[in-house]
Amino acid sequence: RIEVVALRSDKRFDAVVDRRDPRFDPLHSARRHADALRVSALLQPEASDLAALTDTLLLLGEHAQVLTATDPLHARLTEAGAPRSFPGGAYAAWVLLHRAVAQHRLGQDDQTEATLELASTLTNEGDTVNPLQRLYLASWYLASAKPARALQTLDGLDEAPMFGEYLRQWIRFSAYRSQGDTARSAQARQWLQANQDEGRSVYVDVLLAEQRTDEAARWVITELQSPRRRQDLLEVMQDFRALPPVPAAVDNDARWEALLKRPDVRAALERVGRRETLPIYGRGAWR
Repeated sequence: RIEVVALRSDKRFDAVVDRRDPRFDPLHSARRHADALRVSALLQPEASDLAALTDTLLLLGEHAQVLTATDPLHARLTEAGAPRSFPGGAYAAWVLLHRAVAQHRLGQDDQTEATLELASTLTNEGDTVNPLQRLYLASWYLASAKPARALQTLDGLDEAPMFGEYLRQWIRFSAYRSQGDTARSAQARQWLQANQDEGRSVYVDVLLAEQRTDEAARWVITELQSPRRRQDLLEVMQDFRALPPVPAAVDNDARWEALLKRPDVRAALERVGRRETLPIYGRGAWR
C-alpha cells in the first residue's frame, strides 16, 4: 500500500526494510490488502469497507473493478427520489469519488463529471453541504481547464478555514491567475505561503507556476532536510504509474520533472531518500 512507499523512500528505515521482501513491495502489498478486504466483505458484508477496497483497487489500477464494486451504490443513488442527506451520506460520497477517479482513468470523462456532481450533493443526515466533495468537484473543473466553473463550485462554502483549505486556496490561486485576476490570485497565494501545514507541498506548485524555480528548489531541499516534514514530500517525488497529464497540469508536470532533475535537488534527495519508478498509482485524483 501507499504506506510501504513511505518506508521504501526514506533511508531512515533502511535498517529494518528489506526491499526484496514481498511485504515491502508496493504492488504485492496492495494486492494482499485488496484480497483481505474482499474476504472480509464475503465473511462480514455488514462490516465491509467499500471505500478502503476501492481506494486500494485504484492504487492497483484495477479501475473496471472499482466500477463493478460501486455499481450497486451508484444505482441506488441515481434512482428517482433517492435521498441526498442520510446516515453515511459522506461515506457514500467518498466511494463515489473513487468511482469518478476510476471513470477518468478509463477515459469516461462525461461520467466522471456526473459522478462528482452527484457525490458533491451527498451529506450525512442533518448536514446541508459536503464541502470536501465540492472541493474535489472544483478541482476536476480546474484540471479540465474550466476555471470559471471551478470558482462557481466554490461559491457558497463557508469562508472559515476547513479541512482541505489548501486545496480551495490552490484552486483559487490557479483559477484567478488563469483569468488574469491578479489581486484575488495573490490573496490565495499569500494564504498558501503563510499556512504551510496540511498540503504544504502545494506551495512548490505555486512557485513552479510562477517559474521561480530556484526558490522551489531551495524549498524542496529545506523540506528534505527536516526529518519531521520530509515524508510527504518524498511521496510526491516518487514516479508513480500515471495517466498523461490533464490539460491544466501539462506545464506544471514538466516543471516538476525539471525540478527533480536539478543536481542540487537530486543530491538533497539522495542524502535522505530515493525516488523510484513504481507500478502502482499515486494519490493524485486526476493522474
